[in-house]
Amino acid sequence: MREGKDMEIALMLDFYEELLTEKQSDVMRKYYDEDYSLAELANELGISKQAVQFSLKQAERKLEYFEEKLKLIKRFNISQKLIEAYEKGNDMGPLVELLRESWED
Repeated sequence: MREGKDMEIALMLDFYEELLTEKQSDVMRKYYDEDYSLAELANELGISKQAVQFSLKQAERKLEYFEEKLKLIKRFNISQKLIEAYEKGNDMGPLVELLRESWED
């Protein structure tokens, strides 16, 4: 299982995949979800490993840009914490304020 930065990219892909080109989406899914190597992708696409790596990095930058502008994952995470706090009967005030601030950014 992927960890750290790879998990962040995979989550952004879940949220913003439809905003990528079909080719970018395909390469990202194969790399992050199906664990294709750069060499396997290069062979399948008929391009160099460097070209695959460039394509991945370009798509990653687009996903990061989308999150920076739209903040859907940030809001989703706050909402999840808010639900958990509600279910546990905890004070939700600070989380509600965080969610409100995320919409004002």
